Amino acid sequence: MRPKEGMAVGYVDFALREVVRGKGYAICFLPPVTELDAKLVKTPLFMKDGNPVSRNTWLIWRMEKKISPAMESFLRYIRKNCQISQ
Repeated sequence: MRPKEGMAVGYVDFALREVVRGKGYAICFLPPVTELDAKLVKTPLFMKDGNPVSRNTWLIWRMEKKISPAMESFLRYIRKNCQISQ
């Protein structure tokens, strides 16, 4: 059934809280575990050929810009623990 209204949100947390309140549904990419898991019904999405729907995540920042110690710590973690293609 096609929804009568739609909403685009910038933060998935906000959207999920609206879903939990019975305000509709959300189509989004989630980590395997979220704090709202017990209150959500999740349905994985698959392509017609049976492969799961996936996406690339991009992290973009200006290397010359001064960044906070917390962000520097995060970037160190990403460089050490994640596969990054150039």
